[in-house]
Amino acid sequence: MMESGAGTVELSTTELQDLLEDRMKVYNNLALAQLKISAHEAALKSVDHVLKCQPNNAKALYRKGKELSKLILKSKREARNERDLYQKMLGQAQKLEQKTKVAPTAQNNESSKIMMWGYLVGTILIGVVGVAIFRYNNP
Repeated sequence: MMESGAGTVELSTTELQDLLEDRMKVYNNLALAQLKISAHEAALKSVDHVLKCQPNNAKALYRKGKELSKLILKSKREARNERDLYQKMLGQAQKLEQKTKVAPTAQNNESSKIMMWGYLVGTILIGVVGVAIFRYNNP
């Protein structure tokens, strides 16, 4: 029995079976169209509607497998892109760390050069002052 706007309509079992088969064909075709436009979630729902009524429907099983394989490939591609992005981000951070490591060593080199020149000048001054004192005390 089927209800419509004007009343109820009695359907026989063969008519119900035909209606169900037509519905499954519509869902199968809908899933195919959704696959073509890359509406992944909607295609899976359409295929699941078919498989609820006909679990051994070859077309629905094939389309579900095809859709799931596309989703797996998409997931792998996204994971690879994320990994590449993280590596780029970490590569930038490593470059910054290397620059900061190089800068202090360069500063250390410059400060050690300044200290070396300071010691050299100080030693020369001490030597000159020592000679001057010696000559002043011993005429």
